[in-house]
Amino acid sequence: TVPRFELLDLDKYASMAIQYSRGCPFHCEFCDIWTVYGNRPRLKSAGTLTAELDALRELGWEGAVFLVDDNFIGNKGRVKRELLPALKAWQEEHDYPYHFFTEASINMADDADLMTGMREAGFNSVFIGIETPSPEGLAETGKTQNLKSDMEVAVRTIQRNGIEVLAGFILGFDNDTPDIFDQQIDFIQKNAIPQAMIGLLNALPGTRLYERLEAEGRIVGQSCGNNTHSTETNFKTIMEPETLRSGYRKILSNLYDFRLKNYFDRCSHLLDRIEHREFYERKIRFEEVKIFFRSLFRQPFTPYGANYLKYLARNLFKNRDLFGEAVTFAIYGHHYHTITRQTLKKEKIADILDKKYRQFTAMVNQYSEAARTGSRQQFDSVKKLWDMRIKYLKQMQHKINKLHEDYRGELTRKYADMSMQMRDMLANMENRLLSLQMKTDSTGNQ
Repeated sequence: TVPRFELLDLDKYASMAIQYSRGCPFHCEFCDIWTVYGNRPRLKSAGTLTAELDALRELGWEGAVFLVDDNFIGNKGRVKRELLPALKAWQEEHDYPYHFFTEASINMADDADLMTGMREAGFNSVFIGIETPSPEGLAETGKTQNLKSDMEVAVRTIQRNGIEVLAGFILGFDNDTPDIFDQQIDFIQKNAIPQAMIGLLNALPGTRLYERLEAEGRIVGQSCGNNTHSTETNFKTIMEPETLRSGYRKILSNLYDFRLKNYFDRCSHLLDRIEHREFYERKIRFEEVKIFFRSLFRQPFTPYGANYLKYLARNLFKNRDLFGEAVTFAIYGHHYHTITRQTLKKEKIADILDKKYRQFTAMVNQYSEAARTGSRQQFDSVKKLWDMRIKYLKQMQHKINKLHEDYRGELTRKYADMSMQMRDMLANMENRLLSLQMKTDSTGNQ
């Protein structure tokens, strides 16, 4: 059955999603795909998939198509024998209307025929879970497929076959050492991975990781499902939480720095590496031309504007036949710059919340020590603290509301907890003062 794509407002989507297979042959400890869908991938027929492409084309869809398989090459044999030839034939028949991207394991670099088939079918990017450059971390999480290859060589091999590598990286493994943050930065920068998604490890129910941590008594909550905007984990990490958070901020600040110098450097190095360019190039749509001119009128006036212009000029001369992709990367850069600034602002507000709470707690403790007589003066002090609480909360609420709503979740919960704890502290202090007052009055009456 072909999905009801006609129910979608296509103008609101940057890409369309179709699926070829479910399941994955690997056993990564943190992943729930293989525990939910199994280790033997189930596949659609090639004809079913091309029928879905026909449906999208009939609706007038133009742009990217995401094959959302969690491991597109879970059954490499059938992908190579059946699907890729069918996709290539369909693309040739319709003059290559789409470029595809998907997710796959790093062992795709070991199969030259597979990469050639993907390239000729119109794939120009793939997301790979690299997770960590640390062999100890990979062994801990059961990422055996990454241990079997030199990951740097594998990334370069895929890139030189005309396919961009997007990659996911995880922080918070038990074996992570204090230098893991620099290791991650060096790996990503050296290997020209412009779009690197960094997240903190969370344990999902149903995974081996969750079962292990639960048995060790380390689970402290449920995962929010967001591992790129969140700086919280749902378990007790071996590394100190503040070290983990500050290291995460360091990576983001470096990869997507305020001037985007490092990001544009990675983009340029990737474009230099891309080979077999005849398959990487594609027709530029009118909508993309309009987007380019909007970019030209907006991005030069951003904090990274000078590096944006240098990057475009450099690749206009050095990688002219890939200039369309260079522009696409520049626009992606604006997205990464925006979400990184929001994430770092969120972290700064979280630090201010902690500081305000510590200050308030210290003042309550100070007044509590002085509250021996239950005098009217002490009641006045409590009123001042109530007023201070209201002032603090208003200030912090204003800062939180200035963030994009996608980034408010953790802070809103933290704010609510702080508000209740401050209220409880003051209520307890008032009760102690009332108790002292009653004792004083009782003694006086006697």
